[in-house]
Amino acid sequence: MIKITDDIMEEYRKRAEKLENDFFSYEAILLIFRYFKTYKKFILSVYKAGLAYIYLDLFDQELENHMGDMPYNDIHRYKVYFYSGALYNVFLKWLQNGMKEHPSAMASMVTEMLEQGAYPLA
Repeated sequence: MIKITDDIMEEYRKRAEKLENDFFSYEAILLIFRYFKTYKKFILSVYKAGLAYIYLDLFDQELENHMGDMPYNDIHRYKVYFYSGALYNVFLKWLQNGMKEHPSAMASMVTEMLEQGAYPLA
């Protein structure tokens, strides 16, 4: 399982490098949801095994790498985890509901929430 997850994340990183350096853009969020959809059988089996938290750790690591070093008392550090947890929970709900919405619809919803200030990251 770890090998498959590592392979999925490595492929994701390669594609994400081609995007603008904005982890919070529509395109970056769309890429995440497309990957979830592509690997839904594997991710669903991880979820059913009670190991879905692995993806929260991966979100956290990716955001930490993207944001770089920050002082531990910096509010932006906590905003990273706030965003990561929100995206993780949206993904889990989407997974539980059978991924009925298209990845672009999910990316639009998350982007809209960000733009409305539901999860301010600036």
